[in-house]
Amino acid sequence: MAAYSRISDFREVLSLFREMEEVNVKPNESVLVSAITACAHIGALAQGLWIHSYAKWCKFDSNPILATALVDMYSKCGCVELALSIFEGITDKGSRAWNAIISGVAMNGDALKSLQLFDEMVLSGIQPTEATFVSVLSACTHANLVDRGLSLFETMGTVFGVEPKIEHYACVVDLLARSGKLEEAEKFVEEKMGRIGEVDANVWGALLAACRIHGKVDIGKRVWRKLANEGVPDYGTHVLSYNMYKEAGWEAEAESVRRLIEEKRMKKIPGCSSIEVSHVVREGDTVNCTIAELQPLRAEAEDIPLDIVYEDEHLLVVNKAAHMVVHPAPGNATGTLVNGILHHCRLPTVSFFNPEVLSEADDASDDEFSTLSTDQDYNGGIGSGLCEAYVRPGIVHRLDKGTSGLLVVAKDENSHAHLAEQFKKHTIKRVYVSLTCGVPSPVCERIEIPIGRDLNNRLRMSAAPGLNTRQKARYAASRYKVIEILAHGGCALVEWRLETGRTHQIRAHAKYIGVPLLGDEVYGGTKSMALSLLQSRNPSSFHRQIEQLVAKIERPCLHALSLGFRHPNTGENLHFSKLPPADFAEILSQLRDISTEKVT
Repeated sequence: MAAYSRISDFREVLSLFREMEEVNVKPNESVLVSAITACAHIGALAQGLWIHSYAKWCKFDSNPILATALVDMYSKCGCVELALSIFEGITDKGSRAWNAIISGVAMNGDALKSLQLFDEMVLSGIQPTEATFVSVLSACTHANLVDRGLSLFETMGTVFGVEPKIEHYACVVDLLARSGKLEEAEKFVEEKMGRIGEVDANVWGALLAACRIHGKVDIGKRVWRKLANEGVPDYGTHVLSYNMYKEAGWEAEAESVRRLIEEKRMKKIPGCSSIEVSHVVREGDTVNCTIAELQPLRAEAEDIPLDIVYEDEHLLVVNKAAHMVVHPAPGNATGTLVNGILHHCRLPTVSFFNPEVLSEADDASDDEFSTLSTDQDYNGGIGSGLCEAYVRPGIVHRLDKGTSGLLVVAKDENSHAHLAEQFKKHTIKRVYVSLTCGVPSPVCERIEIPIGRDLNNRLRMSAAPGLNTRQKARYAASRYKVIEILAHGGCALVEWRLETGRTHQIRAHAKYIGVPLLGDEVYGGTKSMALSLLQSRNPSSFHRQIEQLVAKIERPCLHALSLGFRHPNTGENLHFSKLPPADFAEILSQLRDISTEKVT
């Protein structure tokens, strides 16, 4: 994270921070500072708020370095009141903290408050730095406080011993120019800035902009010539000059600048606000990317033991093991349920290539997934017709990698079409059981909350009211019922019945009601969270047992308990059930040993 920070790749810093969270590595104070700094630079306010809350929970927020980073982040994201509140709470305010708040307040347009803070900084005995003076001089510029700004500039060296640099001179030029004192600004550049060496082109550019605003075309023309002498002006200064001449009616000069722009083939370079709330691509921006060559997906028959619960010539019902992926996809080419089915049904290797739909596959829910391949030509075989972006012969619906339990697989096109229609009409009967962190309240309820892809983490879904009005989200409904309260309320055995089949539906809905599944690292049911919750609800005599129990959790505690559907060929109503596997059963048993309360 520190390395990526040094090269200003702040999005990668936050990506690594999220990865730490997912693998349950607890961040320390320096890691949080890196993450907060990244949020400040890219305007990731929501992520910054979460990190701030986490820092409070860990009691890290009293650290002055971390608090200063928070002041900077909230200032850059436009939350000045929050920044001021945190600043006031810093007990040992150093120059960095003062600089962060003075700069932040000035950046957000409150020049007088910024100058007041500067005075307080000096009275408190903290030595202003070069950065401090850039902030207060900028504040004077935007508030048109010419005399105060000039006074501050003069006292930099004489009173505070800070030698003015090019950026401080530039602030004074901007201060004079914006106030309409263009002759003084021009003289200041030539006389005082000449002493420190070559004048920065940005200084001439600021003066040129002021000439346009105040209609001082004669001075602007001189500035334009000097700017050209300093080096080749950029697109922005060319446009400034053109507009200045055009507005003043100097057509010949305007046409001359326009020809220069065309001859040099100059184009606008996309810019970024100093208070950036999001990186939204806008018209005129250029994006460079490299697209890797798309490789076809393949599924080869593999001799993988399968727990076949039922099988006939039209379909089979499988009890999927936890940690088994259902179908091949990039990163999971072998060892999947599909590989095992190809071997079980004596089918050859299959491959598929369709770039048009590859990117949409991950967002498909069970309801839509089951219909994706119904238009394909199966030619009477489970593997001869391949479903869209992934290799999924015969697969009608899915279970997450960590979820165990029952799945139905079609062996022919007709069976697949009939089963897909049942999923589409929500007539398939599915019952799941889970262990939750905490006890849902009320103990029996229907959740009707849309689910969409989490915009901050593509591996996760998000459930929130009104979500479908803000992003691509789908209607989702689940019913749950608490069967047992376990470990004095630290966990619960919960039954789920699905009315829809959205991706991660139970996991997202459980998180939404505040009881993530035990062992679900993606949705908040982490080992550390489970350990903290269980130990807080139970006497210390159970704490060692709880530690051993939590250490054994390797997946979300979710099992597809039963599956019911109408046989696609005979019309018979079939119903299958399978108890949870040993890992789930062992955790449940140990929780019951601590305490159990049946819910009627």
